[in-house]
Amino acid sequence: MAIHVHVGFTDTEMTAWRDRNKGIDMRGYSRAEIEDFTGRTPLLLDSCGEGGTLRLNAPEIESIVRQARRFVTDMKDTLDDRRWAVYRSYVRACIAGNVIDEDAPEEIIDHRYFYDVDELVLYIPDSYNHLAIDALVVHLAETDEGKTAHLYPIQVTIAERHKDSETEFFLRWGKWCPQLGDEYNISVTFLWIDMTEQYTTTAIEENVQSARRGLQYLNSHFDVIHIPLAQVNAEAWNRYKRAKDGLDRARE
Repeated sequence: MAIHVHVGFTDTEMTAWRDRNKGIDMRGYSRAEIEDFTGRTPLLLDSCGEGGTLRLNAPEIESIVRQARRFVTDMKDTLDDRRWAVYRSYVRACIAGNVIDEDAPEEIIDHRYFYDVDELVLYIPDSYNHLAIDALVVHLAETDEGKTAHLYPIQVTIAERHKDSETEFFLRWGKWCPQLGDEYNISVTFLWIDMTEQYTTTAIEENVQSARRGLQYLNSHFDVIHIPLAQVNAEAWNRYKRAKDGLDRARE
């Protein structure tokens, strides 16, 4: 297992954050400067934007700077030359957003700001145009409350109308989770990458219906997220728009 620096929001989440905070005076700072300084971390982004004006000297950031300096000083004073070199390689990995070897000594890692990446697996259906989904991401983790498995079914479409992939997914629930058994607490977030114009999230309640043989379980509680194709792959979106605009002109 590699150890990664926590990079905060994804590209899509950063776009959503900027959309929600269009009224903040960025004081001339570029997007790259803001993301680099805050690490895309939600707490720091919100703290820097309090009051409607971006402040990169927010108390939360100054506190982290003081803690980081103190930790570096402690490492310099206590580590021998070999372990100090290992620590420096870790700092370089932090700055570059890379990974370090899993055998790095625990005492040189500041666990207030770094964490172990849990198992993350991408599954692709063998059959083209699968009835339910185009891909499935499974995130396995262990917490103080036990083992968790978060499933991210993914459906990609440029059609204005599409079959009910969410229902199709839960109709095949028994095929997705047999290896997880009862030891994992399973949750689901269904991801649509489609032609919507805005990033949206909807919570779907558990659905259980009465049937002749008793209660019929249709789906557990899950979230549905629609992500605009333009935010995922701008090149694919631009190609689609050019093709569609050309087709519309030909029909005129």
